[in-house]
Amino acid sequence: MKKILGIMTAVLCMHAAVFAVEIETALAQTAEQFSKTLKAGSTIAIIGISSDTEEMSDFMLDELTVNFVKLRKLKVADRANLAAIKKEMNFQLSGEVGDESIQQLGAKIGAETVIQGTLKQLGKSARYTLTIRALDVTTAAVTDMYRANVEPNKVEKAMLEAAVNANKP
Repeated sequence: MKKILGIMTAVLCMHAAVFAVEIETALAQTAEQFSKTLKAGSTIAIIGISSDTEEMSDFMLDELTVNFVKLRKLKVADRANLAAIKKEMNFQLSGEVGDESIQQLGAKIGAETVIQGTLKQLGKSARYTLTIRALDVTTAAVTDMYRANVEPNKVEKAMLEAAVNANKP
């Protein structure tokens, strides 16, 4: 009986692992997928990935940038230039931003594609949905999309919980 319970537990753990990945893994998968589907050598601007905390958003932006650069199939627009243009346009990434604003931002920096995403908690669970999309700057068409259920590791959980703890009296 114990053996059967052990096997069932192992199968359930494997089943859960199939449906949720760590955030870093999901970001690596995003870069791999987009590097295959977007025009080789084209310039992308990673606008940002919104989440519950600025720290987590910055972390995901850095990780995604690193993954694209390592693959060397797409050119990644310089984030310093992107930040200056965002400031010039008074561009806010808090909440939903219209495709037109994203297109303008990408066009100003010389990117053919802009990449934007969101990390949203699934109810009150420990899992989140990470959605990242690639938007063509000239047509506003979504050229690719990545979505995964993710489960943050300990460090990522701490970054996400920082906002919750900051709001407690």
